[in-house]
Amino acid sequence: MTPEPELTLARLHALRREGVLPTDAIGPAVRWIGGQRTPASWRAWLWAVCLSLGVVFTFGSLAYYAVVNWEVFGPWGQVGLAVALQAVATGLALRAGSEQLLGRLGAMAAGCLIGPVLLVLSAVTDAEGGWWLLFGTWWVLMVPSVLAARLPAAALAWLVVLDLGVIAGFEPLFRALRDLPDTLPGLVLAAVHVLALLVWEALAPRVSWMQVRWAPRTIGAAGVCLLTMTALPTLFWEGDVASVVAIPVLLAVVLAAQVRYWRGSRDLLLAGLPLLAVVVLVASGGLRLVIEILDDTLLVMAVTPVIVAVLLALTVGLLVWLRAAREWPGEAP
Repeated sequence: MTPEPELTLARLHALRREGVLPTDAIGPAVRWIGGQRTPASWRAWLWAVCLSLGVVFTFGSLAYYAVVNWEVFGPWGQVGLAVALQAVATGLALRAGSEQLLGRLGAMAAGCLIGPVLLVLSAVTDAEGGWWLLFGTWWVLMVPSVLAARLPAAALAWLVVLDLGVIAGFEPLFRALRDLPDTLPGLVLAAVHVLALLVWEALAPRVSWMQVRWAPRTIGAAGVCLLTMTALPTLFWEGDVASVVAIPVLLAVVLAAQVRYWRGSRDLLLAGLPLLAVVVLVASGGLRLVIEILDDTLLVMAVTPVIVAVLLALTVGLLVWLRAAREWPGEAP
């Protein structure tokens, strides 16, 4: 029986730390358990990518045609077109079955098309409730499609719909409560992504289709970018409460990432991204201090290369640290 790669890789880590398995034997051991790519696995991956791109481009071309000729269809023609596209995607999913990649892509497309159907129906029937209600309904109705698709991309699309719903939900809040910080949506979205990453990491060992690295890396990268953009106003102009809170939150994320992804399960990208965000904030704060202290264009132009050199040195130091931390060749791509 072929051993399970993730469990076996964890065991190899333990044996290496205990000194039972030499470091130079890690590479052959990883290849033996199937932890590295083979020509057959690369061909299967290429086929899946080509099939996915074909489905995406097909539906994309149909969507582009519909957008260009949208006004020609009329109100009920728009409803019919949206429902027809979703019916085609649902029929494709049912025809291919949930065990085939084409069927799962069809289920994903059917879930993504729920939003346009709700949009045209609300426009035709003059339904009221706001964008947050539309995105919230879309998010709830998309759950069966995500479960049927069993694809990381479908889960990420579901997360994007949730993000849009959160953004739309702040519109009535800003109208009702005018004292809310302007950067509060960014902080809330960052919290949503951190929570989504924690849920993903908790479910991944038990759910086979979630055992990929690019999806949690995408979620983590989006959360770090949101935190960085939320914290930047504090360094360049007078930030609000949410912008100030984002800085200690980012530092807490840095600490948690080192414990979880450097000392624990090794994922150097998720461990290094929060550190890179700190580098960006430090360089931005230094540039602001230079501009405020040196109220002279020539002096600012002379000192700016020094700031850039410090930023490059910090970035190079981060890359050297990541390279030195990479102790074994079996890291998942």
